[in-house]
Formats: sequence, C-alpha cells, structure tokens
Amino acid sequence: MKKKIFIVTIVLLVCLGVITIGCVKKENDITIGALLALTGSGANYGKSLQQGIELAKEEINVAGGINGKKLKVIYEDSQGDAKTGISAFNKLVSINKVPVVIGSISSVILAVAPVADEKHVVLINSSAISPKICDQAKNFLFSIMVSGAQEALFMAQDYVRQHKDKPIAVLFSNNSSGIDTKNTFVQALAASGGKVAIEEGYELGSTDFKTQLTKIRASKATSAYLIAFSSREFAGILKQSKEMGLNIQWYSYSGFETKETLELASNEYSGPNRPLNPIEIGHPIRSKSAGYSGANQATHLRS
Repeated sequence: MKKKIFIVTIVLLVCLGVITIGCVKKENDITIGALLALTGSGANYGKSLQQGIELAKEEINVAGGINGKKLKVIYEDSQGDAKTGISAFNKLVSINKVPVVIGSISSVILAVAPVADEKHVVLINSSAISPKICDQAKNFLFSIMVSGAQEALFMAQDYVRQHKDKPIAVLFSNNSSGIDTKNTFVQALAASGGKVAIEEGYELGSTDFKTQLTKIRASKATSAYLIAFSSREFAGILKQSKEMGLNIQWYSYSGFETKETLELASNEYSGPNRPLNPIEIGHPIRSKSAGYSGANQATHLRS
C-alpha cells in the first residue's frame, strides 16, 4: 500500500502543478477528477487507487492544502468499460469542469485519450500497462506507469537466457492490456531466439479456464506466461491448473502483485496438501533499482 500511496502522491503533485496555473483565485477548492474502475472485473485496481488518492489528498490538506486551498477529488466509475469511461470522462469535464483526470484500465485510457486531446484536459494514466499507451502519450496524455512492453521485453529476454530450449505457453486476457502485452512478449521472445508453445486467450470475467489449460497441457509446455486482468482471474487460473495436475512454472507481470490477488491465490490455490507453485514476476525497474544481478527476480508464494 505504501508503494501505491507514493505513486498516487506523485500523480497528485503533477496534477497540482498543472492546476495551480489555471486556478481562479476566488475559488475555495482545487478540484480534479479520477476515472477508475470501482466496479466490474478491474475493481480491485480501482479501489486500491482510490484509497491511495484519498490518503494522499488527506495528507496534502492536513498540511495546508495548495496555496491555502483544499484539494477535492471527484470520482467516476468507468466499470472498466471504454464506452462507460468516455461518458464518465465527459461528465467530469463538462459538468464538474475538472482540468485534470487521473485514469486507469488500458481500454479506458486508450478510448478517452483522443477526447482529452480534443477538450484540452490532462489525462494521467496511473496504472494501465498497454504498450500502446506510451505510443499515444502525446499532447494531453501522460503516463507514470511502466509500459507492459518493458515488462514483457524483460521477461522474454530473461526467459530465453535461462530456458532457451523450452517453449513457453502464453495465457492472456482478451482486452487491450492482455492482447498488446502478449503481442510484445511473443515478438520479443522470437527476436531473442525463444519459441511459443501455444497462445490461449480468455474473455474478461471468465471463471472456467479448463479449456485453455487443457490445451496448454496438450502443448507439453512446462512454463507459461500469465497475463491475467483481475485478481479472481489470476487466482482462478492458478487454482484450476493445480486441480488439473498441471506441472507448470508460471511467470507473470507486476499486475499480479496486488494484495487481493496474493490473498486469493494463497487462500484458494494452496492448502495442507497443495503447495502453491512459485510465480515469477518479471520487473525490469525493480531488478535495476535494487541492484540485482540481472537475473529475473521472483515473488514466490508457498503454503
């Protein structure tokens, strides 16, 4: 949570730098918008971001606010849906008159970005990972989240370095972040001399992954790169792979490392006689900043 608070605090400070320029002196408050997935399959991310924003806002206001003005945040629920996100963004801009919106969820960010440019409203991506976001981060779209392309590239190169002769399966969510990250991973793997055993996608909100997992087992892959979306999808896939007896070393990205995902994975997947297989998380920034040797660092979950 401290990490999230720190990240969101940075977002707010960036926002405030923009807002103070355009504020009317007689206004008593400074108001910004937050477009988050507070319901739907991405709610675990949205609620965590909202908690972090609220803590950062409280800290700023307790310290005297911004030039004596209180900071207010108006929240809109995108439900993780692009069309709903555009409608909610338009409300924040047209009715609430906010000059800056903090956003999340790749499909929502990508859909709202052109509207933000058109309306000259700053849109800050706080957590979405689609590689296309950084490609489109021009004009009024800014991103402080590491691109999924960087994590996928790091994971592909490091996997080939360690397991060049072992084809890897890829299981991904059929949304912007899942598809875009999967494509980058597959391309980077091939460029590094690695091979993909099989690519399998699933629809958001799915609870039964046995069809995809059966195909992965048939491919004879012993490793798989998991690009899931929600905490329940992460946990469900791990739980069902264990129930099916798959001998798979799972790899994933930093989206796995949310409190809810770790709790669900530990509670549902592990048990007295069912140890949780290691999950390795590819994270280039962590590896460099922490002074690691360059080998992939892992988050291991065991019962």
